[in-house]
Amino acid sequence: MDKITLYVPSKIENIHFVSDVTEAFSRSRIKFENEFRETEFMTDLKLIIYELFSNCVLHGKTEKIKITYDIVNNHLEIKIELVGKGFMIKPVKLLSHQKDLSYYPPYPAEIHNDEFILYHDSENEVICKVLGEKELFFKCIKLPEENPEIENLPEHFGIMLITSLSEHFSYTRSEDEVDIFFLKKSIKEFI
Repeated sequence: MDKITLYVPSKIENIHFVSDVTEAFSRSRIKFENEFRETEFMTDLKLIIYELFSNCVLHGKTEKIKITYDIVNNHLEIKIELVGKGFMIKPVKLLSHQKDLSYYPPYPAEIHNDEFILYHDSENEVICKVLGEKELFFKCIKLPEENPEIENLPEHFGIMLITSLSEHFSYTRSEDEVDIFFLKKSIKEFI
């Protein structure tokens, strides 16, 4: 399939435009099993795009955001690139050997291959694995039992949404300080 790249001014009012383009790209390339499956896929996709684009606008320091769409091996792939300050690792729950610190890239060598809990609620945790000095991988884990003590919406709720609705979500900071967020959403169960 052919890849589409979009350059959008980094303004929150463009969020609906980006969502519409994402939806149009998906509809033009995916043959859904039925209308229900299409609606289900588009609802997930809209949540992902709203959260990812709004975070890029709010936390980035850039004039424009580059978004690339592609379909590869039964996955919708979306890559978002912007000039930013880097993704800050700010754990909400520390493991026994970890210090109560926040990290920006380049991530120090002593935390490479370490995992941090970025989000925790009564049903989910989001784990951030440090793959290198400028690379992270995120995964959402369903917790075995509910924890009713959590009352507020925890920080990084958006990361939980994105990781729970996609099969792959990662972050890389390039040598020229471009923040790159990459996600894959499987289309196999929807076609």
